[in-house]
Amino acid sequence: MSDEQKRPEPVDKIVQETARKAASNPLFLASALESYRHGAGLDEAALVKELGIFAEDLPRLALCRRPDSADSIAFRRAVDAICKRFSIKPAQLANILRKAEAYEKITRRPEADPYLLAARDYEEDPLEPPSSDGPQEKDHE
Repeated sequence: MSDEQKRPEPVDKIVQETARKAASNPLFLASALESYRHGAGLDEAALVKELGIFAEDLPRLALCRRPDSADSIAFRRAVDAICKRFSIKPAQLANILRKAEAYEKITRRPEADPYLLAARDYEEDPLEPPSSDGPQEKDHE
């Protein structure tokens, strides 16, 4: 946050509540910021500091459309546009978005991914040590 940046207007409760709800929608930057914050073990104040923004800007930033990492050119353009609006270093935001995506992949439940679900053909209790007989197959009757 540079000294010449002007503190933004306070955020009203509707924007704050909308940003909070957007955290559960992967189309919004809020979801990536929440994934990153949770994965990195940061509180909101630490995230604001890492981004180098005012706390009042976090809900507005969270309501931006999440850049699509599948298209590197579009990703770069979207990150640059967001960074220009909020005076964030593009490398900083891009790094946070990449880490958020990694945290999401690590914590995703197999049941949410049809490819991983198809690969699971037996039940296993993760708290029990594996038996010497190997995994128990499901009864497919």
